[in-house]
Amino acid sequence: MDIDFNYYGKKRSEAEALYRYYIWEDRTDFVNKDIVRILSVPGFVTGYMIGEMEITRLRDLAKKELGGDFSEKDFHYEVLRQGEYPLPYLEEHIRAYIACKKDPTREDCKEFL
Repeated sequence: MDIDFNYYGKKRSEAEALYRYYIWEDRTDFVNKDIVRILSVPGFVTGYMIGEMEITRLRDLAKKELGGDFSEKDFHYEVLRQGEYPLPYLEEHIRAYIACKKDPTREDCKEFL
């Protein structure tokens, strides 16, 4: 909807029809709030999805690298504990976390242990 509204100029009535078709809701509070949010903050939904894809990619990397030592809870803690930051920093942080989980004797690993 983000791109449809903000790039292609989709009308609100068209969005409501899509909600009715795919989500089986029409003019509920959820639908209204979602449409207003998308219209008010162009790019938000697109940015949110890019973030989700990057976090999923990094989680898969951590699972692959750590194997049986991977912890979903620890991974999520590492993603969330820094607050908001650019995605390239997230990758740097997760790679450092993986390196420290593999070799906790590294000098720069105190923050992870």
